[in-house]
Amino acid sequence: LSYTFTVNLSQNCDTDTFIDNPGIGDTVCLVIPPSINDDGVEVDIVFDVQFLEVDTSGNLIVINQDDTYNNVSLSTGDTITFDSVSAK
Repeated sequence: LSYTFTVNLSQNCDTDTFIDNPGIGDTVCLVIPPSINDDGVEVDIVFDVQFLEVDTSGNLIVINQDDTYNNVSLSTGDTITFDSVSAK
C-alpha cells in the first residue's frame, strides 16, 4: 500500500484533506514563519515530513517511522510518497 501526497502551500493547517482517506488516522501540521531568500522575498517551503505508522492494536505502537523527507525543500506541486509496511 502506497500513499502519494501533493504539496499545496495555499492551504493552511486548518484544511486537512488527508484525514478522511482510508488508512489515515491522524495528521499534524506545524507552521513556522516563512523563510527570506537572498533577494529579501518571503518563501514558503516544506522542509520536513515525518510518517509514523502504528499497529492496529489500538496501543499506538510505532511499526514504521519514515523520515525520507527530512531536510528537504518542497513547494506547491511537489509530490511525496509513503510506502506502508503493514501491507507487505
